[in-house]
Formats: sequence, structure tokens, C-alpha cells
Amino acid sequence: RELYMEYPQRRRDEAVRTATFGASAMIYAARSLGMGSTPMIGFDAEAVHREFGLADDEVPALLLAVGAERQGNWAQKPRRPVHEVLDLV
Repeated sequence: RELYMEYPQRRRDEAVRTATFGASAMIYAARSLGMGSTPMIGFDAEAVHREFGLADDEVPALLLAVGAERQGNWAQKPRRPVHEVLDLV
């Protein structure tokens, strides 16, 4: 607790990291159920805060859209090959 409680920015950073890992798990779960999903950017964080009645110390880190896959959507977005971005040691 000492690592975070005295440092509001660390708490916020950890919340964003945790939200990101949670969102990735939900993206994979949605995909396993045949659904599409994508994180959304550019949302009005203050409006989300109000709409969901978040407390002062709660942060809407991201929105995640999940639903039926759209016809013609790419099965996988273009990505670099793993060997170009990761060294396994």
C-alpha cells in the first residue's frame, strides 16, 4: 500500500494498467464467443463519470465496445510478425 497510497499519479497509472489488462481479457473472451470488440478512444470522460455515478477517485480508463462482428470486418488487423517485435531469451 505504501507504494501507491501516498502517490495519486501512481494510483491512476495502476488503474489504467489494470483496466487495460482487463479489457484485453474481455476482447479475447468476446472473440472466443464469435463477437467483435474494440476499445474506444476520444470519449467524454467527464460525461462517463457523471453517467455512471463514479466516485471522485474513480477514473473511466477506457470504453470497450462488444457485439456481433460486422460483415466484411478484418479477421485480424495488420500486425508485424512476432519475430520483428519480440526477442525470446
